[in-house]
Amino acid sequence: MSMKDILKKIKKGGLIDYAATQGIREREIKKYITDKKGIIYGAKALNAQVPFPLKRATQDYDVFVKDSKKAARELDRILDKRRSGNFHYVKKGEHKGTWKVKDIGGDLIKDTEDDFTLVDFSTLQKIKTVKIGRNRFSTLREIEKSKLKALSDSRFKFRHAKDKMDVQIIRAVKKKTKRRKL
Repeated sequence: MSMKDILKKIKKGGLIDYAATQGIREREIKKYITDKKGIIYGAKALNAQVPFPLKRATQDYDVFVKDSKKAARELDRILDKRRSGNFHYVKKGEHKGTWKVKDIGGDLIKDTEDDFTLVDFSTLQKIKTVKIGRNRFSTLREIEKSKLKALSDSRFKFRHAKDKMDVQIIRAVKKKTKRRKL
């Protein structure tokens, strides 16, 4: 990509407006998930249900929807239209039925190291949910079950540290709520 092309992309709303669009993009993603009756699971669901000091840093949404491929493509179009350019793309996930909406990153080139995932859409599964605000989230019990399952599987060794921390957070919240009930 030539410098001329990069400058065109910047003028169209690339790097300069990137920070300004973060909040707008976050609202668009939440609105889309709500409209599609998606269920948020993973770290965002955990953060929605625990007090501030226990929240874990995360940047992407993990969402169950009926048609994950269609949802990913629709959200990609919405976000690109909002930023007046092609700054996002859809990529098939590692697991069956998972599709990712990714941002092209600061270099404005698709499929490079600086790209990051915004949303992982997965095919809908039957899980218990709790409604917080306008969105549905998987319950703490469901999150704990999935984390314990991942901890017992050696294929997910790369994420065991995160999963252990999440289980400890959930157990601390449960312990605190039990004390309040007494």
